[in-house]
Parts: sequence; C-alpha cells; structure tokens
Amino acid sequence: MAIDRITIDPKVMGGKPCIRGMRVTVGTIVGMLAEGHTTAQILGLYPYLEAEYCSSSLLCRAALRRARDRTETGVKILIDMNLSPSWILVFREQNWEAHHWSSVGNPAATDGEILDWAKKNGYVVFTHDLDFGALLASRPHPAPSVIQLRGQETSPTKMGSVVVLG
Repeated sequence: MAIDRITIDPKVMGGKPCIRGMRVTVGTIVGMLAEGHTTAQILGLYPYLEAEYCSSSLLCRAALRRARDRTETGVKILIDMNLSPSWILVFREQNWEAHHWSSVGNPAATDGEILDWAKKNGYVVFTHDLDFGALLASRPHPAPSVIQLRGQETSPTKMGSVVVLG
C-alpha cells in the first residue's frame, strides 16, 4: 500500500490519519478488524474502499510512518496510563522515542492534560481510551495525533507486531 493513501489533514476528522483523504479513519478500520470483522464485512459497509485497506498491520504502519514523516526527529510516542509501560520496548525497538505517561506526568491527570503535554512536546498519544477522539474534535487545534488501540487485546506481546511492523 502506498503511504500517500493515508492522509493527515487538520481540517478532516481532527487531523486523524484517514484513508485517501476521506472521512474514514485508519482507527475505524483497525478497530473493526480488532473486533473480528472480516474484509468482506468491512467492504460491505464501506464499498468505496479497496481490500488492501483492510490489513490492520498495513494501516497501522502507514499511519505511524505518516506521523514520523511529519516530524524532524521521528516518531515520538506517549503511551497512556491504560496501556502497559512494556509498550515502550516495542516502540524503542523501532528506534522511536517512547515514554509512558507515568514517567512524565501525574498518573491521575485528565485526558486534556495528557493531550496538552503531547501537543507541547510533539508526541503522538497511544491509548486504549475512546474519549480522546471526542476531546480532540471539540478543541480548536488538531494536534496531537492519537493512535487508538481498540478491541480487548492490548498486550504488546500479542499486538506489538500489528501496531508497528505488520
């Protein structure tokens, strides 16, 4: 899949990575795959997509590469409290800077405080929290980017390759 098919536009879906500039986010398709939807089911719901968009590993990798391409220093990941700090190792194996929120901020911080810190410091938030999308949509600025791990499985051992490598 060409990475240019994953677009990030602050004026579309709050700057979330989208497929071909449409209002279908990468997170939506990855979430459906994580919940067990088949490619055929997804294409039935989104007939204007192509089958190649139904590979969660390709979508995640493309979204992360697009995020990295937008920064001079590479991908900087801020892992939310609802995910294990062991995700740090997964991202650092890719030579990406990664920090768990517990090491940089108050573990009881609000979602808004986490987003503000990530924006100020140039990080992408990696979370299992569904509230970040709504919060970003209600804000006047499109940053930071948020990658949402959806579904019940959040173990870096089981999901790490899906998120970073494919």
